[in-house]
Amino acid sequence: MKQKMLVSDNKCLRLIKVNDKFVETEWCFKGHIGYVLKGEMTINFDGELKNFSKGDGLWIDKGENSQHKLIMPKNKKVKLLLIDEEV
Repeated sequence: MKQKMLVSDNKCLRLIKVNDKFVETEWCFKGHIGYVLKGEMTINFDGELKNFSKGDGLWIDKGENSQHKLIMPKNKKVKLLLIDEEV
């Protein structure tokens, strides 16, 4: 995973590039607002898999009820813009 970040007032704007070698082992409980700029990805929301591709937006609330993990499909890459509620 490669990323560029801008942090201000406890918010973080990130431009992220991820390939299929990335493995997220722990659940994330942070809130995110984002937009897929290029490619494809899957997010595991506590067992429910949702696919996202170029042009899709996402809104993930923070907290245990919204726990999630990024899953990268084989031979896929994704480039996305994320705004994180907390740094």
